[in-house]
Amino acid sequence: NTELCAEDCTYGEWSAWTSCSVTCGQGQRTRSHQSVDCDTVASEVEACTQPSCPVHCELSQWGSWGDCDKTCGGGVRIHSRTVESPAQNGGEACTGALSESETCNSENCPVD
Repeated sequence: NTELCAEDCTYGEWSAWTSCSVTCGQGQRTRSHQSVDCDTVASEVEACTQPSCPVHCELSQWGSWGDCDKTCGGGVRIHSRTVESPAQNGGEACTGALSESETCNSENCPVD
């Protein structure tokens, strides 16, 4: 058998590392080199770390409407929501109100 094993081959210079496989967070990059006397290519892979990924704000669903603060004569009731995940690393900020109100029990109160 006259074929060379991969470990017996002579390799040229390593290529430059590729760009990281991700634009944010954890990824990997590779480089390779070609054998000059065999038909093989050897490669290496290494981890790469990019800046943290943006996290966009997330709001919860609206909660149920609360009780009206008056039984007649026009009252107000509210419902609310919370920030479940605040914006981080340049992510989009929360928009919109965290509470809303509406009128309720607008009928006139009985007169004694």
